[in-house]
Amino acid sequence: MKKIILLYLYFFLVLDLLLGFLLKYLNLSFFLNPGQIVRGILLISLLIVFFFDIQNRISPITAYLLILICFFIIFLSVLFLRFESPLLLFEEFSHISKILFILFLMYYISKHHEYFFAKLPKIIQANFIIFSLAIIFGYFTGAGLSTYSYIEGSSKGMFYGGNPVSILSLVFFTYYLFNLSFRLKNILFVCIALFNIHIISTKAVFVVPIIFLFYLLDRFLKERLANKAIFAFLMISIVFIAYFLVVPEVVNLYENRYSKVLKRSYRVYQKRERVFEIPITAPLEMIAYRRPMAARMQFSDMFQKPQFLFLGFGHTGQKDFWMKQDMSYHDASMDFFDVIFQYGVFGGGLIFIVIFATVFNILLNLQTDRNSIIVLLLFLYSFFGGHVISAMTSGTIFALFIGIKHGEIENQKRWEPEILRKIKKKLSWLKR
Repeated sequence: MKKIILLYLYFFLVLDLLLGFLLKYLNLSFFLNPGQIVRGILLISLLIVFFFDIQNRISPITAYLLILICFFIIFLSVLFLRFESPLLLFEEFSHISKILFILFLMYYISKHHEYFFAKLPKIIQANFIIFSLAIIFGYFTGAGLSTYSYIEGSSKGMFYGGNPVSILSLVFFTYYLFNLSFRLKNILFVCIALFNIHIISTKAVFVVPIIFLFYLLDRFLKERLANKAIFAFLMISIVFIAYFLVVPEVVNLYENRYSKVLKRSYRVYQKRERVFEIPITAPLEMIAYRRPMAARMQFSDMFQKPQFLFLGFGHTGQKDFWMKQDMSYHDASMDFFDVIFQYGVFGGGLIFIVIFATVFNILLNLQTDRNSIIVLLLFLYSFFGGHVISAMTSGTIFALFIGIKHGEIENQKRWEPEILRKIKKKLSWLKR
């Protein structure tokens, strides 16, 4: 089973390219598309492994997954009794199977985290090459799909989704930046990763400087005490030189390319009512107005119908809600808020519990290593940018890194936060 999952992790982007070509480029439709078939077979295989596992031992994660399965069975039963529509039931089941696939893939990787951690460099390199070839080929030939119709030259190759492509570009950049060394291959991969972000032209470009600062912080913390002053001096020098030499070029690039994305959002912000009457949130609303407004509309409707707070409206109910609003979009594009609306407080809590636990552990232990930063990046993008846990492309990479990290945490059982250990060490003299 491990080799089958590994094979999928090597080539899942090829599957997404095929879907983009068939569903968007050729505009074909399928009752079951190739992606659903492949991942459906994998999900059944993962479920078989899971049920064999719980016969021997029920761990906290297996208990949680069992409760989640029971929740979805109850949810689908209630949905069918309400509408008595097999077609509606199948559509809802199809969406639920996406979430279950990501969570059970996460579980399996967590269980075999050492194996997948050892294979991680090859998995990332294989996918980075496929990803870069697709993006760059689409950019230079014009063959493929545009990220934005109003930005000339933007491209996402033949990939189906825009958000998943955006988050993958950041993951690859972060991975190779944290692996940076004075070898031609490493430097070349970082440059290609940056070029991919430029081609895709999403708001993800504004996250790049933050990732770079985390990289410098990680390097600074890992330097020996004798070298910290030298490294700090080099960091300040690099930032100082970059400010005078690079910033003017970046400003020009911003004006010519990326400002179109923000100006479009700002025009919408000027025409509509404010989401929150708080000055501090105004800049966020200017950058991405639709998401907070859509989330507020969903939650306002949910609180007006408290009977849905526990189980939620479902994916089909969410689509119906937005059709009644006469909107072109069908969600808030923020995973946490969409999942809560779809499956209620109870269902949403179950879906996110392992993810929250892993992220919470990283924050409490003040971890700044490569994999921890990628997990935080994926989590924040899922929370504010959406289409991570419900999109198979970005969801797969999310499951890979969360699974490895959660497996490490379970294996080490170091639940005591790093900050508390440091405090105890400082106060140890009181016991003498």
